[in-house]
Amino acid sequence: MHCECPMQLIHGEKDHLSMIASLWRTDIDSLGILGLDIAHVWLFFSFTHNNVKYFCALVHWFSHMSESVDSSTGMWVVERKVTKMEVPLPL
Repeated sequence: MHCECPMQLIHGEKDHLSMIASLWRTDIDSLGILGLDIAHVWLFFSFTHNNVKYFCALVHWFSHMSESVDSSTGMWVVERKVTKMEVPLPL
């Protein structure tokens, strides 16, 4: 089993949390954001099975659109990963 502590970017106001983005280091050889996987966290939850508590998250994963920042905005552009078997949640 693999367990990691992500860096989380929280966007929202004091009483209303609108988005949690998690950045997961997945490639130690790549520099900057190219070495990170990006996820939008929808739900944190836990459950217990055989007296072991499991902490989980429901996430949407994102991919980088290119290997450099966008020339117009200076920001990284990502797109949501969707597989053929996946039914996406409404945004």
